[in-house]
Amino acid sequence: MFCENCGCENPNDAMFCQNCGSRLNGGYENEAPAAGTDPAYADGFEDQDFGGTYAEGAPQVTVRQRGQAPAKRQKIHLSGKAKVGIIAGCVLVAAIAAFVIVGRTITSPERIVRKYVDALAASDWEKAYDYVNLDEGGFINKDNYVKMCESSDEYAKITNYEVSEVPVSYSMDQATDQQTNLTKFYMVSYTSPDGYGLQDMEVRLVRQSGNTLLFFPTWKVSVVPLAGYDIYVPVGAKASLDGTELTETYKDASLSNEYQDCYHIDRIFSGTHEIHVEAEYREPVDVTVNVENPGSSYSVDSMEYSQETINMLVETSGNMIRDVYSAALQSQDYTTIQDYFSSDAEIQTNARRWFENVQDDFIREDSTGVMNITCTNITGWMSSSWEQTISIEMDFDYTSEYTHYTGYGSSRRLETETENGSESVFVDFTLEDGQWKISDTTLSLPYYFY
Repeated sequence: MFCENCGCENPNDAMFCQNCGSRLNGGYENEAPAAGTDPAYADGFEDQDFGGTYAEGAPQVTVRQRGQAPAKRQKIHLSGKAKVGIIAGCVLVAAIAAFVIVGRTITSPERIVRKYVDALAASDWEKAYDYVNLDEGGFINKDNYVKMCESSDEYAKITNYEVSEVPVSYSMDQATDQQTNLTKFYMVSYTSPDGYGLQDMEVRLVRQSGNTLLFFPTWKVSVVPLAGYDIYVPVGAKASLDGTELTETYKDASLSNEYQDCYHIDRIFSGTHEIHVEAEYREPVDVTVNVENPGSSYSVDSMEYSQETINMLVETSGNMIRDVYSAALQSQDYTTIQDYFSSDAEIQTNARRWFENVQDDFIREDSTGVMNITCTNITGWMSSSWEQTISIEMDFDYTSEYTHYTGYGSSRRLETETENGSESVFVDFTLEDGQWKISDTTLSLPYYFY
């Protein structure tokens, strides 16, 4: 027996098709019409088409002939693969819908603002930095961002807040669609426990070049560092900002002068910063500055000379005093002691004349004068300082042996005397090619009677 529906051959006693499941033998068995049914469908009647013209849209009536079964309604049967395909398609559509909903939720600009403010309120500065858009370089980095947040007492005071998007400004309305779509503004209104009531903080978002999850825009909080900060230090001093040394590349020759070097920082975060300045022969300077305005500066006008430097100059002064007296006593040339003095031509000329005068006072033509001098208890300290110049005051005791004539005529004779005394002199030093040289001194021969 062949199926009238699909044409598949089936056993003669089969009631349903083994391939499509349709009923065989015409589909329905002849049954007597139930009582009360339309006699037009009773056995013995045939379907009759009464012909005639029907009005458009009017129902047409067909009468079944006697003994003929009504036409069978065909059922659609799906194979297993088709069913699996339909189920997979439904799952895929649901997954895509869920993906879109989740993607839009997690990349929502307002959500980014809330995550950022939550991190600020929790003082989780490193987490807040994850939502920040910054072009790192120089002093713009995570560590300095964290320092900026730590130095501000504003963020940690956020208790409750609301976020509302701010409509684009009039100037932005004149911009292109691309520019408008790249920036969003939100106002964060928050309360804090300090009693100042409701406060506002504007948060600006900028769209990034890449997408999140391939399809959704990526937004980050725009933090704009301050522009321009200058640090002035004495010439030759080295400076560092927040632990980073300011190299020669930071020096601005146009802002430097004879006495100070200027280090220029292009971008810097607002808030507190640590400046460290050190120079040879001086005490280091450590200062905390609060940077609030662009274009501001800090100047280290002077640096105290270190005690080590002062001790060195006191020792040099004492050696100079002894060597000058010794050279004068031994009638040595000025070149013996000239290395103590600056190489400046004028200073050298004056120092030579001064030494020769001291030498003349020691040994006179009549053989009188100082024969020996011993300096003891030499002490000194810095009396003053100015641009790369230090004035040292020296005190010392001395014992001198000198000769002089006594008596007159035939009784005139050469006698030797000893005199004890103390002196106070000044020795001025200037820094020359990294070395301290004497530029002037009031040293002279101690007074003695003759």
